[in-house]
Amino acid sequence: GSPCGVSRGENLLDLRGSAQGRNVVLIALESTAARYLGLYGAPQDPMPVLTGLARNALVFQRAYAVYPESIKGLFSVLCSVYPASKSAPCDALPQALRDRGYRTALFHSGHFGYLGMEDVIRQVVCETLADAGDIGGNHQSSFGVDEPSTVAQILRWIDSRPFFVAYLPIAGHHPYETPEPGPFPDNHPFDRYRNSLHYGDAALGEGRT
Repeated sequence: GSPCGVSRGENLLDLRGSAQGRNVVLIALESTAARYLGLYGAPQDPMPVLTGLARNALVFQRAYAVYPESIKGLFSVLCSVYPASKSAPCDALPQALRDRGYRTALFHSGHFGYLGMEDVIRQVVCETLADAGDIGGNHQSSFGVDEPSTVAQILRWIDSRPFFVAYLPIAGHHPYETPEPGPFPDNHPFDRYRNSLHYGDAALGEGRT
């Protein structure tokens, strides 16, 4: 059982099937702690675009991430199994949608070669795969490329057909590099972290428009 206890949640059965035939955009935010977001009550909000999207969304108050690597969490989300199974074949969400006529893609602002991500990429079976090496970008850090370049690549890929696209940004990940100043002071790692979240959020806003 869960060490966190079990509480009765809201019944969501009325939502079953409500997204049938719609496009699917999965965004896995890197190193983004809920307690630092205005969406979850933080007094200073580094991600106002995300907060705005949440006003017309289903927001979960309890969610648990696979520890200690983001790639393990991505595997669990896409394959609906525990990450200990990641060497075995899985029925991945992108493949299920491909079987229903969807175009599928995964775009990552970092590198697929990082921490065994290539093993997961082989499992998810997307038609289009692009990481920092494919995207190029206008600004490169030790971890990858700038988020606006990745978002622009995604928008060029999208067309009128039903599609599934996964977007894996690196904003929020150390070393908290951004090509332009943010709204928070830049003299402390925590503020640089929040500035990097704000930078990634702004790129997400470009994708929304």
